[in-house]
Amino acid sequence: MIKIYQVCDIEAEQMTRFRNRIGVARLERIMGGLVDELLKGGLIIGKIVVMDATFIKAYNKRNPHENSRGHSDPQTRVGRNGKTYELGYKLHIAIDAKSELPLAVIVASANDNEKKHAPVLLEKTLKATKRTVRLVVADSQYSSRNLRDQDSSPGRH
Repeated sequence: MIKIYQVCDIEAEQMTRFRNRIGVARLERIMGGLVDELLKGGLIIGKIVVMDATFIKAYNKRNPHENSRGHSDPQTRVGRNGKTYELGYKLHIAIDAKSELPLAVIVASANDNEKKHAPVLLEKTLKATKRTVRLVVADSQYSSRNLRDQDSSPGRH
């Protein structure tokens, strides 16, 4: 089981507003800078990476005209949360297995399957770690030909 540490107490809707305000590219640059510093300091090794997704509940009502979407935040979708279905997001995360610190994240609608985001998550992880990754551990939801082809391409590591 992956431990996901809550960095700050922010609701999903507030995180969406924050991401929209500063922009995805700027948020990724901020995170990239933090990962670079952790790599330089030796806190992140980046050789063994674990990928998984976790559900983030959106505190939002469903849209009365389209029941699978959120009303005030139309990017939220109904997705599986354990044994139930709820409105929210999925946080796809790659962590360094040794330090348990995040290397790359993707926030997506809750109805998106992990396979859809696995190749991009791996590419972000490889970029963040300067391609030091030697082993990726993930559940079967991340397994896809696109991911395996990307991982085995010549010169990728």
